[in-house]
Amino acid sequence: MILPRMDLLIAGMGRAGTTALANLLTTPPDRWVLIEPGLTRDGVGDHVFEQARRFGPPVAVSEAQWRAGGDRETGLERFARTIGPGLSALRGWGVKEVNPTGLDEIIRVFEPRKVLLAVRDIRDCAISVLEKSRLHAAERRSVQSDEWLARRLTDAGAALVRLRSRLDPARVRTVQYERFTTDPLYRAALEDWLNWPLTGDPGRCMDLFGREYEVARHAGTVTASSVDRREREQSPEALRFAAGVERAAAAYQQAFGYARHAAEVAA
Repeated sequence: MILPRMDLLIAGMGRAGTTALANLLTTPPDRWVLIEPGLTRDGVGDHVFEQARRFGPPVAVSEAQWRAGGDRETGLERFARTIGPGLSALRGWGVKEVNPTGLDEIIRVFEPRKVLLAVRDIRDCAISVLEKSRLHAAERRSVQSDEWLARRLTDAGAALVRLRSRLDPARVRTVQYERFTTDPLYRAALEDWLNWPLTGDPGRCMDLFGREYEVARHAGTVTASSVDRREREQSPEALRFAAGVERAAAAYQQAFGYARHAAEVAA
């Protein structure tokens, strides 16, 4: 199994704008960042096939090709056999993941040339993830428990702190949601560092993950409408949830510059 070296890994906190960032970096036919492919946790489902189909050549394959390996083929083997050959023809490729499981393995196996750590105040992440869960529940979609959601956020935060401490700083950059969505110069500096344009469609493939409402909210552009949303949140339930997650993720908040609120409360 041979795959070209990965150009970019986006490892992020859930609800920190990682999907929009991956989409902005996806510009067919030459640059592609896959959304949650799960390459090292056997999560390569049909959504990966559909992302490739929508991207088009050189990575799109037929459904017959995709399924030719049968049930005994692992997700990574299927990916390498079908989509892998086309990756070599791209100017750049990468993945974005908010599931911390398998991140260390991605770095070991694919040795991404550059790594972005996508972060956001975890209180806002918590409020946003709870909103998404409640919307999906109202639509009778499958949802995880609130405890599971909180654990996923805190586990991701711990993974990001660990990655920042162990990776070569020359290949890592932190992307703060609050600055990315409000400062064009911040986005331009990121483009320069990556040598990769941010000109893709931020709403691309959102429907594959039940996030159509976000496309409508942001109208297909980068907006600041969700920055500091905790300051506008009216739900006591959401605010309690966010406060609990913040307490459990103190190291993350401190590491990425979001600890001022906690310090003020302690004082």
